[in-house]
Amino acid sequence: ISAWILANKTKLNISGIFTLTSQAPSVSIIANAVGLPSLPVETVLNCDNKLLMKRKFKINNLPSADFIEVQSYKEVESHLLNHPLKSFYLKAVDGFGGKGVRKISKNDFLPEIFNSIFEYSSFPSLILEEHLEGKFIDVQGIFYKDEFFPAGSADSFFSNEIEEYSNYNPVETFNVSPSQLPKRHIDDAYSLLEKACR
Repeated sequence: ISAWILANKTKLNISGIFTLTSQAPSVSIIANAVGLPSLPVETVLNCDNKLLMKRKFKINNLPSADFIEVQSYKEVESHLLNHPLKSFYLKAVDGFGGKGVRKISKNDFLPEIFNSIFEYSSFPSLILEEHLEGKFIDVQGIFYKDEFFPAGSADSFFSNEIEEYSNYNPVETFNVSPSQLPKRHIDDAYSLLEKACR
């Protein structure tokens, strides 16, 4: 692809790359190789991998659910035994669309659940993340000339109870846009988005 772009860049006036699927790392690698606009590859990888993203949040003191990196069933089991009253999400670090995410607690965690998460991941580690109670808000934004512009908000609602999706829960069941949360909550969410992106 890179060779084809370089051979045709001037003749076809190729000025960017756009895909209809989540291929952000590939796009970044190719765009950087052929001198087209793109984020740096490291930035894209940090946004595409939940574990790398969570590490960046921690380093930069951005609020996020507590998590640990796990590589074995025993590590998860031990953590659950030490926190018997809590629920957690076990997540593939490179999964999308809820695949490779399971809500677990001490009473319902089985080895087959741990093993099934790796079906959705090519990474050797998983994330065990605390379950947080509260409302879910999704915000979008864009940067133009280093200025951040809010671009939309939505309240999303999820279920862990839909049997046909039992291998990857929670699943989004409904959303309302724009968000109906108080303005200060929406503003806080946009502020956090801008800080995380920067």
